[in-house]
Amino acid sequence: MSTFNPLADIGTPTKPNLVVIFVLDRSDSMSIDGRMNSVNHAIRETIPVLKGIGGSDADLKIGVLMFSNGAEWMYDELTAVEDFTWNDIETFGYTDFGAACNELCDKLSRKKFMNSQAGYKKPVIILLSDGEPTDDDVWPDALARLKSNKWYQLSIKIALAVDAADEDVLAKFVGTSEGVYKLTIRKN
Repeated sequence: MSTFNPLADIGTPTKPNLVVIFVLDRSDSMSIDGRMNSVNHAIRETIPVLKGIGGSDADLKIGVLMFSNGAEWMYDELTAVEDFTWNDIETFGYTDFGAACNELCDKLSRKKFMNSQAGYKKPVIILLSDGEPTDDDVWPDALARLKSNKWYQLSIKIALAVDAADEDVLAKFVGTSEGVYKLTIRKN
């Protein structure tokens, strides 16, 4: 006689996901003094280090959102850190920060990036910019919309202010000036 096991179809327990999203300014000003070259190099060096994070507690996934004239993702989906390949970013255009906020808000949802059955730890969002938004008619409302997003509210946010970046805007993004770190990139 067989016995009924209600747990038989559950399968192997899975680890929650830890998501790290880089939000990177790729406007023309990021070409000054090799800023974007430094960013490309730094992130290429960071990815192997990130492979050791998570481990038995979580599966690390990477997302890269680039913004200039609009915003776009390096990859259409979050990518497991083991499978992630960095593609050097080219600079062009303006600093459409509002487009970045709207795109990030759209993807931080159960219908898009945050849809795993395994669940998620708090996402980590790292914003890097060297200037100030050029879309003053868009970014304040876009940032307000992003701030209403539950995943964004739960996230750990860090902003990296490169050279003369508008630190007040970056502080509004992370919620405090203490989350903004000043970087000076020196020309090689």
